[in-house]
Amino acid sequence: MPEWYTAETVPADLWPDLDGIDPDVVQTLLDVAQGQVLAYAPALPDGDPPANYVLAQVRQAVNLWRASVVDAGGGIGDGESFQITPHPLDWHVKQLIRPKKGRPRVR
Repeated sequence: MPEWYTAETVPADLWPDLDGIDPDVVQTLLDVAQGQVLAYAPALPDGDPPANYVLAQVRQAVNLWRASVVDAGGGIGDGESFQITPHPLDWHVKQLIRPKKGRPRVR
């Protein structure tokens, strides 16, 4: 079973700009993300988390990092007509934690 990621164990392919971030900041983001994943997730028995929760932890940590460095004034592109607004616990992370099942069936 997987374990929660730490600053030392996050694979570079899951967080491409990881090398440029202070490891203490990375660990703080991972800790916060883990708490958010656990708060959103259904209750789990004790033990190691499932793989989807661990992936959601690192994805959420990346989202938190990007939200902290994005230029809220639209600094991407021309700075006027294009702007990124990061959202906490986006749909992708939520889907990792609580995957939607198929369509409901009516009998």
